[in-house]
Amino acid sequence: MSKIVHFEIGSSNFETSKAFYQECFGWTYEVYEQMNYHQIDTGKDVSGINGGFMPAEDFDQKIILTINVEDLDEKLKRVVDNGGTIIMPPQEIPRVGRLAYFKDPLDTIMGMMQPIVYQEEEPEEEEEEEEE
Repeated sequence: MSKIVHFEIGSSNFETSKAFYQECFGWTYEVYEQMNYHQIDTGKDVSGINGGFMPAEDFDQKIILTINVEDLDEKLKRVVDNGGTIIMPPQEIPRVGRLAYFKDPLDTIMGMMQPIVYQEEEPEEEEEEEEE
């Protein structure tokens, strides 16, 4: 089952939005200048998700949820096959994954993210030296 993993808030003034949510909820931010995007860190509580501020004019709705998927291309095909519309084709987000946006049959905008899967390296076993 695919889970909601990210939210986005449309903002016409990043500094005002950031100050409001910082003061009210303690959120912190990382700016991605090349994307005109402000990543939101809502804290380390495992029960929540993080998000971002995007330019308000980018989409027609103020809040967008992003769904985590294993195969973005396959899910985009399912969206189209079931009456949805792709409004932003897949884009690579450095160190994050591939992201696309779609509208459902009732014009609700949602995102889908195929995250980069990091494979942890097996730690090399260190031989214990015996003291003589």
